[in-house]
Amino acid sequence: MIINPEGEILAEAGDAKDEIISATLNREALVDVRRRKPFFRDRRPDLDGPLVTASEDIAP
Repeated sequence: MIINPEGEILAEAGDAKDEIISATLNREALVDVRRRKPFFRDRRPDLDGPLVTASEDIAP
């Protein structure tokens, strides 16, 4: 299942067999949601490592 930052389901695999799914994500919408809901403000990358690297920190 792929869900956008607003909680909308963009793609979902079926139950009958293994599937590869894909979806187009809107990077600007992600940045906007992170600006409005600053959950990353309290992150601890020194404890959590690269798993929580903000997408703004990743080179395109």
